[in-house]
Amino acid sequence: MGKRIWLGIFLLTALCACNGKFAAEQAKKMAGAYDELTSKYDRLNDRLNSKLKKTGSNRLPDQFVSEYNRIMTEKRQELEALLKKNENSAASDDLDLLRSKILIEIGRFDDAEKIIDRLSGSTAYLATEAKLQKVILHLIRRRHVLAVELFRELEPGIKKDIQFYNICLALAFSNPDAAVREEYSLKLIQTPDLPAKVKHMTARVYANLAMLAKEKRQAENAKNYLQKALAFESEADMKLNWENELNQLSLLDQPPPLLAAETWLNSQPLTLAELKGKVIVIDFWAPWCNPCRQVMPSLLEQYEKNKDKGLLVIGYTRLYGRYSDDLEKKDKVSASEELALIKKYLARNKIFYPVAVSSEGSGFDTYGVTAIPTMVFIDRQGKVAFIKTGSGTSKQIQDMIASLLAVK
Repeated sequence: MGKRIWLGIFLLTALCACNGKFAAEQAKKMAGAYDELTSKYDRLNDRLNSKLKKTGSNRLPDQFVSEYNRIMTEKRQELEALLKKNENSAASDDLDLLRSKILIEIGRFDDAEKIIDRLSGSTAYLATEAKLQKVILHLIRRRHVLAVELFRELEPGIKKDIQFYNICLALAFSNPDAAVREEYSLKLIQTPDLPAKVKHMTARVYANLAMLAKEKRQAENAKNYLQKALAFESEADMKLNWENELNQLSLLDQPPPLLAAETWLNSQPLTLAELKGKVIVIDFWAPWCNPCRQVMPSLLEQYEKNKDKGLLVIGYTRLYGRYSDDLEKKDKVSASEELALIKKYLARNKIFYPVAVSSEGSGFDTYGVTAIPTMVFIDRQGKVAFIKTGSGTSKQIQDMIASLLAVK
């Protein structure tokens, strides 16, 4: 999951970049200081990214998270000092626009929004710039529909620069609407001359399109997008993950493989072939995985709501020889102790659907699971319908289940 975290870091730091010259002298001076400060911290983040890549890990080691937090704290302090230094400068719309950008970066969203709303009714240039900052605020505050509506209104008349493409990236990866994610992913790959800082995301964009195609049961499209992602990617770990996902695509529209596990909790051992006629969701998870823990309440809600309509949720995890969840952490545990801790976690969170526990995790290999959570959706005909990697949103899960339950 580390690469996704770094994507979020990239977007949050780049979205608010200053991209214009200001007419007023006071604003020019402050803009110069802001550009210098931003460039300084961009370089520090680039160095940190380079160090992370050299570790060859898909997870963010604690020291990198700590270092990133330190860098961001120092940047915030310097930005606050810059605002303080210029608080008595002669007022101008240009200066206020820059102030709003800095306020966004330091998390003072309400203050920024007041300025932006006023400037949106200003002169043509400032109104457009202010509205673009409004899009960024909508994105940060997860007002997804408003962000898309306003950005589409602005698109024809705005410069296609780094800020524009960073907003496209945010919409491609974080919008809850799959159609919007696909629209802006396609827009990015169809642009021939992307800025270098955005172009290096090309492989991830193709992989994003592959995931969207996979969720629509378009195996051939997903395969083509993954092959293009592999052609653009240089990181060995990421390439290995996508090669495994290519293999996973062969499961679509086929009967699910055997789900092998030595221990079943909340149920007697189940055989998928004997469950034909039910809609089944297999959730590959682990107690230490925070996104896994976040998705389980949604799965439980759907199970409680739809079990009488033929829905069955099965959790699948493995023993790791260590244990951690939201409350407990143990570096080394025996198999029996780890099983007891898993049972305790399920009981504490009132998870009562069946959970299979494998000592070696063979099911992860059989289903080509390289990242968790991964959910495998099986239709009433006993064939794999969807494979979803990542927690997504409750609505995405609900819609997938509803579409399968609707088919009798």
